[in-house]
Amino acid sequence: MRVLVADDEPAVRRGLRMTLSLESGAEIVGEAASARETLSLAMLLQPDAIVMDAALPDMEAMKVARLLRWMAPGCRVVVLTLHDTDALQAEAHEAGVLMCPKHMGPVNLVNCLKNCGTPASRAR
Repeated sequence: MRVLVADDEPAVRRGLRMTLSLESGAEIVGEAASARETLSLAMLLQPDAIVMDAALPDMEAMKVARLLRWMAPGCRVVVLTLHDTDALQAEAHEAGVLMCPKHMGPVNLVNCLKNCGTPASRAR
């Protein structure tokens, strides 16, 4: 699976790269530090999945998620969050993406990525 990683913190991106490569065998095809860079790289690189932080500095996460789902309908999107609330989960579901709590650790991230399914299998 070809994955784009998006987080504004370089150390977090490195950690995600290592986790996803080692735990799931994913090929990390790019890294983004902002929402705009994520959108641009998603179009350029055409990843199978995008793992992005819920707190990118230049755009609200669910707006980015909706744009990604529109621009790359065949791409899985997993949004990492520190604040896993019912309201945020509902908003993610409505946007057609999966929320993954950061506090659950690397194994949960890999499971979220594997279980987020293809966009056609999720309700919008």
